[in-house]
Amino acid sequence: MQSSDKQRHIAKCLLGGALCWSAVAISVSLLLGGSFSNASPAENPAEEPLLSGVAYTAPALPLYADDGTTLLPNNSLALPEPEDAAAPSEGLTEKQMLAWLEEQKKQEQEQQTQTPETPDKPSEPERPSAPEVSDTPSDSTSDERALGSEEGFVYYRQDWSEYKIVSYGNQTLGAYGCGPTNMAMIISSLTGERVSPITLARYAERNGMFVSGSGTAYAFITAIADEYGLKVTTCARSDYATLQNALSDGKLALTVMGPGIFSRGGHFLTLRGITGDGSIRIADSISYEKSVKLWSASTLASQMKIDYYWIFEKK
Repeated sequence: MQSSDKQRHIAKCLLGGALCWSAVAISVSLLLGGSFSNASPAENPAEEPLLSGVAYTAPALPLYADDGTTLLPNNSLALPEPEDAAAPSEGLTEKQMLAWLEEQKKQEQEQQTQTPETPDKPSEPERPSAPEVSDTPSDSTSDERALGSEEGFVYYRQDWSEYKIVSYGNQTLGAYGCGPTNMAMIISSLTGERVSPITLARYAERNGMFVSGSGTAYAFITAIADEYGLKVTTCARSDYATLQNALSDGKLALTVMGPGIFSRGGHFLTLRGITGDGSIRIADSISYEKSVKLWSASTLASQMKIDYYWIFEKK
């Protein structure tokens, strides 16, 4: 009897142990099976993903991080970084971002409204210009009219009463008539034929040699000289020897003065003679006072607007 009870007790123990081992085996199997089921498709090609065919959308990136700095997506354009800007890792504050966006908008508007620069216009040939104001009364005196008469020179002033208000182009001889008046002096003195400034002004008008707002074109000088049988040559401003010889030989010279002693813009001036010591006599069609003075060649050269003299003589 005792032997039979002992055998039953051993059988129960063995059965209990078997059950325990079975439970352990089942647990291990379940654990291993879960690991295999979580493997990627590449590792378990035979298995299909549980959500096959369903699109996955990543959560939207927040505009602001908890620290208050603006977050930018990785594919966004990087902001320009001036030398004194914070490092990228430090980020931009909301205020800085708004300021930058405002600056970008302003630059775009400026580029859209900006007009292209206008290229410089080609320079026009210089011409004597601007009305000259007389420094003496317009009514002439016998002394004025006799200026240079001992040498056979004929003097005119453009603002004498008989010329002052005479039309010249869209102006008057008194204001813009230095070209015709100087050439009237030169032609009358060299040919012995009295030629009026009015006559020469009409020639300039007919031949398109009056330039509105400027005065008489330089082309008028050689054209009218040829018309009255005068030979014209030129010499450089620095060629004092040629100028001196020409004046000593009784020839006359003409040049154009720029802003300074004789003009505020451009003014024809006649050189009518030279003294033994080299001083030059002039004939200023707007100033009798300047015409009776003697001038050094260097002073005259310093006032010239052009780099040459016209020299006139009879053919």
